[in-house]
Amino acid sequence: MNCTDESLIGPATRVAATSNVVVLVMGLDQSIEQEDLDRENLILPGYQEKLVKDVANALNGTMILVIMSASPVNISFAKMRVWLEGFCGLAILVKLEKMP
Repeated sequence: MNCTDESLIGPATRVAATSNVVVLVMGLDQSIEQEDLDRENLILPGYQEKLVKDVANALNGTMILVIMSASPVNISFAKMRVWLEGFCGLAILVKLEKMP
C-alpha cells in the first residue's frame, strides 16, 4: 500500500463522479508496519491521502473510507470519523461486501 503511482487517481475520480457510493480501502502494509521498524510519521503513505481527497471532491454520494492498519494513522483530513475495531470492523466489512 505504498501507493507511489498517481496515474490511476484521475480514472478513479471519474468513476467516483458517476457513483452513488464509493468504498476506499487504504492503510499500511508490512513494508511499513513491522515490529522492528519505526515509522517517521502517522500519515497515509504515498498518494493515498490525495486519492481520498480527490475522490471525495468528485463524489456526489457517500464515501466509506476503510483504514487497514495495526497502528494509528492520521485521518484528520476526513470530515467524519467512526472507528470500528477488531471483530466489529470485520463484520461491517463483510456486510458491505454482500451489499447488492
